[in-house]
Amino acid sequence: IIFQVSKLCTLLLKAVRSTLGSQGWDVLVPGAAVGKLVQVDRISPGSLSSSGDEPVILAVSKADGDEEVAAAGSNILGVILLQELPHLSHLGVRARQEKVVFVTCEDDEKVSDIERLAGKYVRLEASSTCVNLNPYITHGNDGNFGLKTLSGSSSSTVLDRGVHVSSFSASKAPMLSQGVSTGVILLADADAMTSGAKAAACGRLASLSAVSEKVYSDQGVPASFLVPAGVVIPFGSMQLALEQSKCMDTFVSFLEQIETAGPEGGELDNLCCQLQELISALQPSEDIIESIERIFPANAHLIVRSSANVEDLAGMSAAGLYESIPNVNPSNLRVFQNAVARVWASLYTRRAVLSRRAAGVSQKDATMAVLVQEMLSPDLSFVLHTLSPTDRDHNSVEAEIAPGLGETLASGTRGTPWRLSSGKFDGLVRTQAFANFSEEMLVSGAGPADGVVIRLTVDYSKKPLTVDPIFRRQLGQRLCSVGFFLERKFGCPQDVEGCLVGKDIYAVQTRPQPH
Repeated sequence: IIFQVSKLCTLLLKAVRSTLGSQGWDVLVPGAAVGKLVQVDRISPGSLSSSGDEPVILAVSKADGDEEVAAAGSNILGVILLQELPHLSHLGVRARQEKVVFVTCEDDEKVSDIERLAGKYVRLEASSTCVNLNPYITHGNDGNFGLKTLSGSSSSTVLDRGVHVSSFSASKAPMLSQGVSTGVILLADADAMTSGAKAAACGRLASLSAVSEKVYSDQGVPASFLVPAGVVIPFGSMQLALEQSKCMDTFVSFLEQIETAGPEGGELDNLCCQLQELISALQPSEDIIESIERIFPANAHLIVRSSANVEDLAGMSAAGLYESIPNVNPSNLRVFQNAVARVWASLYTRRAVLSRRAAGVSQKDATMAVLVQEMLSPDLSFVLHTLSPTDRDHNSVEAEIAPGLGETLASGTRGTPWRLSSGKFDGLVRTQAFANFSEEMLVSGAGPADGVVIRLTVDYSKKPLTVDPIFRRQLGQRLCSVGFFLERKFGCPQDVEGCLVGKDIYAVQTRPQPH
């Protein structure tokens, strides 16, 4: 029976796609690119070792959201992912920042056509209305292929292959010798120099939350939102732990070696593993633990999040590059200390090191603060882009929404979220997709704060966002009002993450939107 239902669904899906004219494609980053089509299982550093400097378009079988396209090769101009992916996922954000044309395709016939082009030069064209992939006949042997980004304006940006452009320069955080606090910093007092851009933005969100209560859209929709309570373990705390454990010399030695270690042959992998093991064994100071215990209730469920000086910046979002550990509490000391150490150690994963290297950032300039916040148990989680990532429309806010915790959206979980596009000025809400994730991630408020989340099968017949068009319209308008408010306050398009708890909207993070 299951097999027959599956076959019927496949036929129905083809009929729907034919009626809609979608042809099975979905566009995350529009543009046009020419290159050799190379099939890979995943996007990973070293997977293109034999491609040299020639321009490449990847046909990728799987993604989990942790990938960094530029780290896999600076000659990658386009990606065709053979699975669904949320538009506003971390991988989508990074591809957009790196100006890599990015589309997905799950239609079996189209996938077969793509596979037949493997090893040949192709031209990939993607816009908000269509996707074309055709053989490309080269004229001459100069190899000057390029990438053209479709911006919706009369001008375009062309990047010749082999040209690396980096506008990012790591802001150096103060070290212990410059008087960094060895305790914690209240979220309202966090700034980029002591706590990182992410924590600083969360601090500003907290102050804007009070103002938002008095703000309404032209249609009278409130822009009000809440922010979970939090504190920051500032820059320098990891270095203090290294000093106390007498491991600083070893740390510095590893850091110097990682700066020049080659990604091939396992050299970089071994160094990253050793460095992460060293840092994972560290423990936050007693002052830090005691301060956090005084600030949060004894039974609070907390989330431990990264706030590096090399993430959430206009030139380098590093979305999803570093760790977040949910559902912990200092009362379970071992679990909490391990969570903080894991966030510190995530600064030196292979992927993080190669990402900074691709951006021209020295490894010694990267440092990590830790944001500790109240853990929410959301009914829905969302990501907002206040500028449409596909057609560059400034007049709408695009929202992707998933049941439960936001990790489903941020990672490369296979499936489609609810997707709403809401007008900033006319209040019109357009439903662009319904969610089909099979599972939702939750934290049990009655359970222990042990770093564990639970997964449940989703019953969409009980989800108001699927069955109630009035709720869908009202939520779309509220999210639009919040997103537009934050865009105006921060002065540029925003990538906002948040959730719905009961009737309350929480904003947990905002960063400049790559565009």
